Amino acid sequence: MNKLSPTQTIPLTKPEHAAIKAVAHGEADKIQQQMAINAIVNNLCRRQTVPYFGSDAEAATFVCGRMFVGDLISRVVRLPVSTNPTEEDE
Repeated sequence: MNKLSPTQTIPLTKPEHAAIKAVAHGEADKIQQQMAINAIVNNLCRRQTVPYFGSDAEAATFVCGRMFVGDLISRVVRLPVSTNPTEEDE
C-alpha cells in the first residue's frame, strides 16, 4: 500500500463500500451497519491521523474538520439515546 498524504482517505474495500451503500438505502444487516460506521470513522474521517502539517494551516484545518466529524459520530454512538450529543458541554 502506498503511503497516503494526511489529506487523502484510506481506500474502502468492496465490502465496506457495499456496507455504506446498504446503510444509505436502509438495507444493511447488523454486520454491515457496524462495518459502515467503522469505515466512515476510520477510513473516510481518518480519526487516528495526527493533524500536523508544519506551516500548511489550510491542510491542517481540513484534516481537523474531517477528524471532528469522526469524533462526533463516535461520540453519538457511545452516548445513551437520552443524551443530546450536539449540546455543548457545560
